[in-house]
Amino acid sequence: MLEIFDDSDFPDFGAEIEIAGAADCIVAIYGTTDFQPGPIAELIRRCCQDSLQTAPVGFDWSYGCSRPRRDSFGGGWCAIFADHVEFASTQEELARRLVRSAVTPPMEPPDPWIDYPHYPSADWQTEVANGDTRLGYLDWVLARTEADRSVPPSMEVPSA
Repeated sequence: MLEIFDDSDFPDFGAEIEIAGAADCIVAIYGTTDFQPGPIAELIRRCCQDSLQTAPVGFDWSYGCSRPRRDSFGGGWCAIFADHVEFASTQEELARRLVRSAVTPPMEPPDPWIDYPHYPSADWQTEVANGDTRLGYLDWVLARTEADRSVPPSMEVPSA
């Protein structure tokens, strides 16, 4: 189990781990020094395989400094699956989001007067007439898109 630590000669989570309750297990992980999310995540992944087969678990963390220094505040998140662990820091996520925003121009709002090819307004009108939906056309298109897991309406080329 020492291989989960960065330094197997000095195995340390950099945190206290408290577990309370039997049926409703409540875990608190905290530390004031060298917090090590990697070893904590690997410990959870190795010891909780039965639970992780049912659903993944995760945690987030933050860190700070008593002085206002560049990059001295932040945090991150960790998602633990039965077969792997995923991490990201707040700085990485922010950078990823800013790049995505710069590369992808904002989408224009959909035009309510244009039919979307996969969801013609005649189908919507039929559902309204049958009492199968009370949604407006654009909300109905969005609901259908999500249900079909297809391309969002703002990404489709509507027919004229």
